[in-house]
Amino acid sequence: MKRLARGWGRTFDRTLVALQPPSIELPQRYAVLLKDSTDLVDLGCGQGNHLLGVSKPSSHLWIGVDSHDGSLQFALQRGVYDKVEQADILGWLQQAASDSVDTVLASCVIEHMPKDVGNALLTEMKRVCKRQAIVFTPNGFVPQPPDPDNPANEHVSGWTVGEFRRADFEVRFGLNGLRGLRTSFANPTIKPRMLGDFLAKLTARPVSRLPRFAYQLLAVYTK
Repeated sequence: MKRLARGWGRTFDRTLVALQPPSIELPQRYAVLLKDSTDLVDLGCGQGNHLLGVSKPSSHLWIGVDSHDGSLQFALQRGVYDKVEQADILGWLQQAASDSVDTVLASCVIEHMPKDVGNALLTEMKRVCKRQAIVFTPNGFVPQPPDPDNPANEHVSGWTVGEFRRADFEVRFGLNGLRGLRTSFANPTIKPRMLGDFLAKLTARPVSRLPRFAYQLLAVYTK
């Protein structure tokens, strides 16, 4: 009986995977936003996961900045960046010249900062960028515990569409489906996991243009 149940479970999972609608993922959004940027600084880049699937012309320069050396070295080995720098990202920005980088990116970074530090980050990103500043973050506060190897991975703040608008950022897209269908690490809230993931993906396209209702926000400041 247990073997039969497992068999039906695997069939159910495969069916859900086959039925999942196509979704526009973060790398596709980044590819469009970055196509005209000859240089990019990725703040709090970690292991470079968010840019791994984005094609970079050989003439473009991508720099990763992060305080965690182990993540930087792994990102460099993967070939995501042309160079990496170990530094506090707000301190790095404050030392950078105004209008010195085409695109300044902070992907899943600002939620790891208290509100006052996060607002300072947005201000400095706007100053340093030559063309655009891009922020990707959960919609509102999503709890996430610290990583034993990297305590800075803890979430300490949440950001909304209204807050980005007040900071002169346009929230272009919502990602990863309807808010409430995912929680920490984008894990689905509905069980079994395969069903929860399917339902979240089913809502991804409808809420992509309604970011206020999405799990994550993609906000852009343009000069």
